[in-house]
Amino acid sequence: MTKFPYVIEYNLFEQVEISVAEELLAEYNDFYLYNQSQYYEVFKKARAQVEEGSEEINLCLAEKNAKETTDYFTKLFGSKDFAMSTMMGLKICWYELQQILLSEFKNKTPIAESAIIHTAYQLRNLASLLLFAEHVVYGMGRAKNSTAESVFAIKQNFRDALEKLDKLTIPEFHKERKQLAKLKTIEQYQEFVNKLLGE
Repeated sequence: MTKFPYVIEYNLFEQVEISVAEELLAEYNDFYLYNQSQYYEVFKKARAQVEEGSEEINLCLAEKNAKETTDYFTKLFGSKDFAMSTMMGLKICWYELQQILLSEFKNKTPIAESAIIHTAYQLRNLASLLLFAEHVVYGMGRAKNSTAESVFAIKQNFRDALEKLDKLTIPEFHKERKQLAKLKTIEQYQEFVNKLLGE
């Protein structure tokens, strides 16, 4: 298994039991919802305290600042792929990431300057790739002209992609899911994977 920072384990091509996925989903939801609210409260309060002028203007600026900060956090960690990838057993050490964010909250570090921005993109890339890998391999297995060799080749493509994931930009799975459902033949799957992985 290719190692990634803050990633404890994951499955490639194979889903986990629902009970395991539910536990992982609860951990993700706790991290996401807590920090989403924290960004709003911390930066609303910080802006309100430093601005000069009327109370009404301060409140308006504070609300705007808090919303922008919260929206940025949502962009980083709010992808549906994080939730869906729990079915692939993606277990992330949310506790370690939480410690970084708690320190940043204390120092009023803007999310745009957070130490975990790169990590967030890499984790989302991984979540999406795991979902694509499982759905493509499952779909290929059901294709009429499927062969063991063609499935093995596609699996190897995904394994290779994990090794160079830091250099790839994987689209969000939940946004491409309908396109994936239209694929019927091995050739279509191969073309889709080549485009997905930039090959």
